Amino acid sequence: RHNDIGFYEPYQGMRPGTLTLNFDNRTILNGTMTFLGAKCPSATVSVAGSNAVTDLYPAFDASNSIVYIEEADAAITTPVLKMTLEVNDNTVIQPALANRYPAGIRHGKLMVTGTMDVYFEDEVLRNKFVNHTNTNLVMVMLARTGEAIIITLPRIFLIDGDNPTTGEGTDIFLSLPFFASHDPTLDCNIQLDLLCDNADAIFVEIYNEQWEYTQSTDDPIYEEL
Repeated sequence: RHNDIGFYEPYQGMRPGTLTLNFDNRTILNGTMTFLGAKCPSATVSVAGSNAVTDLYPAFDASNSIVYIEEADAAITTPVLKMTLEVNDNTVIQPALANRYPAGIRHGKLMVTGTMDVYFEDEVLRNKFVNHTNTNLVMVMLARTGEAIIITLPRIFLIDGDNPTTGEGTDIFLSLPFFASHDPTLDCNIQLDLLCDNADAIFVEIYNEQWEYTQSTDDPIYEEL
């Protein structure tokens, strides 16, 4: 919306292309998302049913909002320094004769990759890389107002295990790039659970390296890729 000159730019037919999330220690969590769309005409009014950006919900931060990280169906015991996650739907526009705008958008192969840097304290994760052993990751995030995001990677493979020594008196980290494979049980390679607009009914329990989440009334907003 351009208030000074009085018109809107409605982007129509938008489809998500890529999603990048950055989980770095002692920072506000951030990410980027790209889109492909059909057209962008000018208009004097907004699209019916659209929502304005709100600042009602606080940003997630790495120190307080990440309440649980699970690896191999148990709470991870190795401290995690940082992590990145990238989702690429490999979308492509479909041009056609006699059409100014794309005739469609083709969804490609969904690729989910990332990197997890952990303190090099034992050989458990390194051996999973060496032995080509798949594992899983779950991250639970809670906002101060009760909204929750749960990211599940049900089947990942570690594709590297670099652990450089940077100098005397410094920590040694194990860098673990990974890619997500299709999990036959959940029938996906990434699952995002978004629980919101019902903060008082969201309850997260963490006991003895086990976790569960429940919502007493409405079903969670659920997205599976």
